[in-house]
Amino acid sequence: MTTDQANLDGIEVAANYLKLLSSTARLRIAFLISDEELSVSEISERLDGALSQSALSQHLTRFREAGVVQTRRASQAIYYRLASDDVQRVLETIASLGRAQN
Repeated sequence: MTTDQANLDGIEVAANYLKLLSSTARLRIAFLISDEELSVSEISERLDGALSQSALSQHLTRFREAGVVQTRRASQAIYYRLASDDVQRVLETIASLGRAQN
């Protein structure tokens, strides 16, 4: 693979992460699970019920399909946590951009 091809592949990966995080709801969820492992009900509570259970599940499914979260089942609850260092770095960059605007 040439350097140009590697750069193009990296751009494609970055674009996919940005698409994944382009939803305000998914971005909020990503920030929540970047700090700690949370159950679906805990995520819903921290979002102050802004999303229906169905919508939240759809967003979490997108994260699972993208391979950026890890899950753990405990009894009836499923816990989520961010499992991608790349996405963590994107979130840190977004947070620093937000601080720069204030």
